[in-house]
Amino acid sequence: EVLGSRHPDTLSSMCSLAFQMMLQGKPDEAEPLCREALDGYREVLGERHPMTLNQLANWADVLRSRGALEEARAAVGFALEGQREQVGELHLNVLECRAIQAHNHLADP
Repeated sequence: EVLGSRHPDTLSSMCSLAFQMMLQGKPDEAEPLCREALDGYREVLGERHPMTLNQLANWADVLRSRGALEEARAAVGFALEGQREQVGELHLNVLECRAIQAHNHLADP
């Protein structure tokens, strides 16, 4: 164990693995990994850190894929608001949040 389970690089790797699982259509497998990474970012960097907010948006995408649309919308809304405050309206993180937000709205039955 070189970096530890709560090091930002380790958490980033967990996020990447969860993303790959999502691309493979395995949201049930991605969920616990994504959740663990989000919890780690919150613990290490704080609730309003851009990396935490980015992972929260990823978490919203996992929730959407599992059918939890209201929870997904709330999560991405919080992430979007925080990213706007932290990095500005035109930052890539904000644009990614907006894309996830749009995706969530397209998921309406």
